Parts: sequence; C-alpha cells; structure tokens
Amino acid sequence: MVFASRQRRAAIAALFIKFGVDAVIAVAMSYLITGEGENGLVSALIVFVIIQAVGIAIGLRNLISAIVYYTTIGQKLQIAAFKAALDEAKLPAPEPYEPSHDAYLSRLVGDEGLEVRARLGAAKLLGLVECQPATMGLIRSFFNAMAYEKALEEYRDGPGRAK
Repeated sequence: MVFASRQRRAAIAALFIKFGVDAVIAVAMSYLITGEGENGLVSALIVFVIIQAVGIAIGLRNLISAIVYYTTIGQKLQIAAFKAALDEAKLPAPEPYEPSHDAYLSRLVGDEGLEVRARLGAAKLLGLVECQPATMGLIRSFFNAMAYEKALEEYRDGPGRAK
C-alpha cells in the first residue's frame, strides 16, 4: 500500500541525507584547508556552495545530453520499438482521443470484451510504462512518454486500422 505521507517523509529524509552528507564533506574539506582557524565556517559555506554548483552542473550536462540524444537518435528508435511491441501484442487501435498512453493501456487491460492475449499484452506494456520513472529517471521516462504517444498515433493510423 502506498501512503502519500510516507512518500513525503521519504522525500524529506532523502533531502536531509543529501544535504547532510554534502555539509559533512564541506566541513571536512574546510578543516583540511583552513585548519582550526577563524575562517572555518566561511570556507565550509564556500565549499558547500561549490559542491551544490557542481551537482547542478552535472545535472544540466546530463539533461542536455539526454535532449540531444533523444532529438537526434532516441526518438526514432523508441517509436519503432514501441510500435513493434503494440503490433506484437495485437492491440486494437486507440481512440481518436486518449487521455494518455497509460490510460489507453489501462482501458485495454480492463476491457473484458477484448481477447485475453491482447489484454495480457496491454498489461505487460502497462507494467513497463509504469516502472519507467523509477528505473529510468524522470527525464528519460518523460521522453519515453512522448515517444509512446507518437507511436500510438502512428499505430492508430497504420495500415488496416480505422482512422
């Protein structure tokens, strides 16, 4: 069972751990740099700010490289892979309006009029979609969601499907 309060506590604890470790590193480095002098707190703050700036710079570099990869290569590969998975599961074409790709898959899983193989295929794809934020990170799961939506559009408009 998932509780929102437990998730909030876990997020707050993660922040305290991250900043706590950074603060300990900053104090240790400050002590190594200045010894027991009067400027210990100032140097600890400077080191702490530098650690945070480096973390932000690394995050920005990762974001930019993910965007470049997705726009140049990744999107086409992901769309092709998702369309192949949809074809393999023999899922019906999506409606002209779907709230999201996971809502489409959820609707198919719950559709008792659909054959069992298609429902199981939809459940498999839905499981993969739902675990992406935890296994791939937020940015990559966001890109995957965009690719999945494009793949559903192309799948709906594919040969032999109602338009």
